[in-house]
Amino acid sequence: MVGREPELAILEEFLGWGTGPLALLLTGGAGIGKTALWEAGLNRARERGVRVLAARPSGAEAELSFASLFDLLAGVDIGSMGGLPVPQRQALEAALLRAEPGAAPLEPFAIAAGFLSVLRSLAAGEPLLVAVDDVQWLDAASAEVLAFAARRARGQQFRFLLTRRPGSASAVERALGPADVRGVEVGPLGLSPTRR
Repeated sequence: MVGREPELAILEEFLGWGTGPLALLLTGGAGIGKTALWEAGLNRARERGVRVLAARPSGAEAELSFASLFDLLAGVDIGSMGGLPVPQRQALEAALLRAEPGAAPLEPFAIAAGFLSVLRSLAAGEPLLVAVDDVQWLDAASAEVLAFAARRARGQQFRFLLTRRPGSASAVERALGPADVRGVEVGPLGLSPTRR
């Protein structure tokens, strides 16, 4: 990437998994390069042996319950995870449309607790990065589940890499709190990098 050396250095530091914030947030206007940096972060995380759960919500899907949760857990076999309590597994699989829902309506707490249990289980074996591009487009149900996990992230082996446009803080950011989110404003490229 040309002209993004400062942002890439911050990504490298964040992915070092030492002490530091639980989340890195890249903010900037549409088309400024947040997604390119986010993708570079995912690639660098994978190169370091970090497991990545990623979602790229869009405005068109913001009304679909659990759409982003579906993306985050697309490659995760929940049914084979040991230690996941049955009510949590059943609720999570029903929310992800992997199993028939029971007669009772889905319990939001069971889904959120199930997601947190999955994160803890995955992070027990390797560092885990939960990455959401354009977090402002998260559907409300996924945002609540992620916020539940974010409030319980301290002391765990998972972190968050987020991007969003300028504006109000997301539910995930609010759940983490300002001390646990490092914000990086992604600005336009200067003249020299643009020429390169």
